[in-house]
Amino acid sequence: MKRLLLFGTGLLLTLFSCDSKPVNYQRPVELRGVCIDVSRSNIYATPRTVAEAMHFLGMNHFNAVFPLIRMDARMIEQRRINAGLTGSIHDQISTGRDVFKELVHEAHRQELKIIPLIEYGIPDSLSKWTKEDSLRYRDWLMTDSTGMLMEYKGHKWLNLFHPGVRQALVNLFTYLVEEYQTDGVMGGSQLFSQPLQGVYSDSVQKYFFKQEYSELLAKQYGEPDWQRWYREESNRNIRKIYKEFKSKCPTALNCWLTDVAGKSTAEIVHDWANWLNGGYADLVIPVIEAPEIESYERTLSSLHPDSIALFRNQERIVPGVVLSTAKTANTTAFVLQVVENNRRKGYQGEVFFWFADLFGKDNPVTQNLRQTHYLRPAKYWQAALY
Repeated sequence: MKRLLLFGTGLLLTLFSCDSKPVNYQRPVELRGVCIDVSRSNIYATPRTVAEAMHFLGMNHFNAVFPLIRMDARMIEQRRINAGLTGSIHDQISTGRDVFKELVHEAHRQELKIIPLIEYGIPDSLSKWTKEDSLRYRDWLMTDSTGMLMEYKGHKWLNLFHPGVRQALVNLFTYLVEEYQTDGVMGGSQLFSQPLQGVYSDSVQKYFFKQEYSELLAKQYGEPDWQRWYREESNRNIRKIYKEFKSKCPTALNCWLTDVAGKSTAEIVHDWANWLNGGYADLVIPVIEAPEIESYERTLSSLHPDSIALFRNQERIVPGVVLSTAKTANTTAFVLQVVENNRRKGYQGEVFFWFADLFGKDNPVTQNLRQTHYLRPAKYWQAALY
């Protein structure tokens, strides 16, 4: 008996000796997000489908959801924001329900943060303007050199140089946080991009040009010095929106969905690297559309701080991953390699596009994420910032 006890004691000492590696039960701090588009998913069909979708994300250790809201032109006035939301999200859904409120409630039940992704600029939204709107808010839209409404890449653009537009966006952001208890807002790639041709808009001339050289600059908007000036003024507008929103909703996350390029191009102002450098971006999600993992790795490498002149806040960049562009027979392997690459390069999370590509109890992508990189629940990434 004594020998048996001694053997057992020795075995226990061996098992729990200092040579054995302790299991790390600490939850990682990561952003594990997914975007939802009503046109790509039927999750809004009933209250039950909304609840099931949020339960699915929670059970698979996601912690953030970004529902897409296409900004309805009716949202330009505070009193009509709710009507615009109803039209944006509920077009394909029976009336009588506040589906967005249902989504927020169910997301929070599953301890998911909810941050609406707001897009604007699409011609369809302007079709809902009344004749009164068109006359009253005509100067809110960018115009070209002929005085006609400017179209760039098939879109009409609201003009961030106009103080009324900036205030309308702040009102919308604040309304979503205060009325619906969202955890923040995210501007789509069109929301804070400004085509350079918009220099001809009256509000640009009125608010930012000195009379003696405005005509010269307007004719030479393609020149590097002019582009730099326009970029700096656009960045000031974004900073104003950010600061006013944060003054009203200090704990809400204010983030931007962007193109990969961190600098402006010859045609458009999209200067998110400087938004981070300037401290007026809580989170930037550059969207990567890659057909295979090699392409994804190259694009991810292009986000290196030295490549985009980023001097601070690199931890506030989280890659966006478009699954539908992956030209591979094994999407699961692609996704696992994507997450592995993100962690290896220091990115603490990712946001997947879209929910429909992940949903389903038998979806192999979600199953394998849950068994590997998402094995443990993660603390919400924002905890790393504040």
